[in-house]
Order: sequence, then structure tokens, then C-alpha cells
Amino acid sequence: MYPDYQASLDGIKKQYEQLTQIAAQNPAFTDGTAAAQQVPTAAGIERAREYPLGKNCSVAIFDTEEDVFYFRKKDSTGLELPMKVGRYKLEDAPKAKTDFVTVQDFDTWKTEIVELLRAKAEAPKPPTTEVTE
Repeated sequence: MYPDYQASLDGIKKQYEQLTQIAAQNPAFTDGTAAAQQVPTAAGIERAREYPLGKNCSVAIFDTEEDVFYFRKKDSTGLELPMKVGRYKLEDAPKAKTDFVTVQDFDTWKTEIVELLRAKAEAPKPPTTEVTE
């Protein structure tokens, strides 16, 4: 009458244990945080071919000797697909703009504006003339 939740839970635990064992045996299955912080590099195409790669994984490996990267990929059966090679050119970062206002300049202008506004508020007002008919 009621579904067997314990059997489902046991199945999930078993799958988790299997995945944990696979991840421990294969360096391509890291927790993601360590892999995201490191850029895979290799010295030449032969070293890039030796980079460990698990099933259903893909990785871009940057060459340390040239401005080249290698894209490796394996499908779900573990069959490696042809490696693709791409070139890139490193460019200098754009120069920062120098037309900015410093804090000191801003404070100086602020003081001048406040003084002008205060002087305008304190200036004698011209007499008003009433028009009568």
C-alpha cells in the first residue's frame, strides 16, 4: 500500500558510494572547486595528449611554450574524440583612462559650489514692486 522508501534510499546510497569510488580513482572527477581554480597547462602537444581525462569529460589545455590551446574530449564510452587545436594571441590590457577627478579636486569644487550657493542665499533680494490697477 505504501511505497518502500527505505529501498529507494538504499539504492541512492549505493549509487553515491559507487560515484565516490569512481571519483577517487579518476583525477578528472574532482570536486570542481579545485579544478575551477587551476588552468590546465602542458608543454607541447604530446604532454597535452597525456593529460588524464575521464568519460564524458572535456578540457581545454593551454600550451606553456606557444600561444596554442588543445581541446580534448571523451564520450560516454571513454572513446577519445579527435583533439582540436586553437591559437590565441595575448594582448596588453587596455590602458586605464586618465581623465578622472581626484578626491581632492572634487572636494575643492564642492567647497566652491557651496560657497556660491551660500552667497546667493545671503545676497540682498531686490525690492519687489507692486503693480496696482
